[in-house]
Amino acid sequence: MVGGMVTTYGSKKLAASGATGVLIALTIIATIIIVPWHTPDNVLLGVSVGSDTLLRLEGPEGVAYQEPMVSPPECVLNVTIYEFSKPLGPSSEGNLVITLTSKINASAAFQVNAKLYVHPSQNPEWQEDFPGGIEFLAGNSEWSWNGTIEANGTKTFHDGIRVTGIGSGDLVVDARSSQHFQSVVMYILTTPNNVFVCSLFPCPEPWLYMEPVGTTYDHYHGLSVGSEFNVSARVTGSASASGMVLTLRIIAGEGIVPIGGEPTWTGTFPLLNETADHYYVDLFARMRLVKPGAWFMCLLVEKNGILYVPPCIIKYESVGNGFIEKYMVG
Repeated sequence: MVGGMVTTYGSKKLAASGATGVLIALTIIATIIIVPWHTPDNVLLGVSVGSDTLLRLEGPEGVAYQEPMVSPPECVLNVTIYEFSKPLGPSSEGNLVITLTSKINASAAFQVNAKLYVHPSQNPEWQEDFPGGIEFLAGNSEWSWNGTIEANGTKTFHDGIRVTGIGSGDLVVDARSSQHFQSVVMYILTTPNNVFVCSLFPCPEPWLYMEPVGTTYDHYHGLSVGSEFNVSARVTGSASASGMVLTLRIIAGEGIVPIGGEPTWTGTFPLLNETADHYYVDLFARMRLVKPGAWFMCLLVEKNGILYVPPCIIKYESVGNGFIEKYMVG
């Protein structure tokens, strides 16, 4: 279906992707505080785990969720990435602040580990087309700290992330004591002119998942300058997502222009009958290739500027007189 149609559905069963299933299985007892992209203090994304204070914020101030606590945590771990320098893309830098607060009423030993995992290093098929492009400002990909924090004290670490190329990766930060462990995982996607960040673990609630659907091209080997093709994206969610106001976007490089359909949609996630276990929204747009080159297109879903799931990135690269399309779901 093409030409500006957005369709919504309800279904009984959901076959989640392997990566999504792992994230759900890894759900931990945590409070998630997610700050929108554009705030006065230039926070891009901030996530806290381990707080025992019940928080639930809506609207432009941010979003927070808490799972029931089984036992009091020994520390609170906060990871905050600030907006990247402009122009966005390769050579952009964003400040990183990691704060560890002890909740132990005595001096205690802690270890903090921070590591950047570049996705193509784990998937050889992506290495050529999505080579990755993030590093700490010192040029390294990981660091650790071991030390003592005074009773109920705080230790803050200042670092930064530099974009070195196009691709995606994870920032993994964990804090350990003798009896406790906290972890935060952020997904970072870099394109020629943008940087996207979202929380993978813990993940926002309600649960959502985005993927391309159907064929995103008319002729795999027949694309050339002037070719027109369809782009279809689906956002799937649990029943608790019903009624959320979401925005779906298709963002394309300068060599690809929308000519029909609806590349941006804002609406309410479907309210269907009470027996449905999950729902989904389909977004359709018609695009045209207008110049040779390597062009990236991103499919993303957000609420108040907050990415709820890793975007899907699609690369159209001219080869000879035609184009080849390759896509990667984060």
